[in-house]
Amino acid sequence: MSILKTQKQQYVTIKGTKNGLTLQLNDDCSFDDLLSGLREVLLLEQYTDGREGHKVNVHIKLGFRYLTEDQETRLTEAVSENEHLVIHSIESDVMSTEEARRLKAEAEITSVAKIVRSGQVLYVEGDLLLIGDVNPGGTIRAGGKYFCAWRIKRCGACWM
Repeated sequence: MSILKTQKQQYVTIKGTKNGLTLQLNDDCSFDDLLSGLREVLLLEQYTDGREGHKVNVHIKLGFRYLTEDQETRLTEAVSENEHLVIHSIESDVMSTEEARRLKAEAEITSVAKIVRSGQVLYVEGDLLLIGDVNPGGTIRAGGKYFCAWRIKRCGACWM
């Protein structure tokens, strides 16, 4: 007959730093288990720095967990139940699709092969690689950097 010991899973790792507390949250468990484990840990310990009325900054690290707005609100409420703790930051190693698309668009360079003539305006959201000339009176507008492979003739205008 074998007796199996069940070991309680650790949902929260707490580290003290000079900037306050860092809560490293387990990203392998369900959010509800994590929340109950966090409440349990925070209720067992009353974190203060010894000064009356002073708040301790809390930095929350989620690992590879993405939180919805509702989950973030519930997490904030759970930490705020301890009156001595104030959430300073919440960090995740996961980004949303919109954020990934925005970062990709910022990193891309748009290539254009043409001559920008007088009165024409060439506008690009991010970085621009122009293979051609900018004649006097022609305008280049780029949201980022611009590179011209040929030449910008006198009085050509470039805007960032």
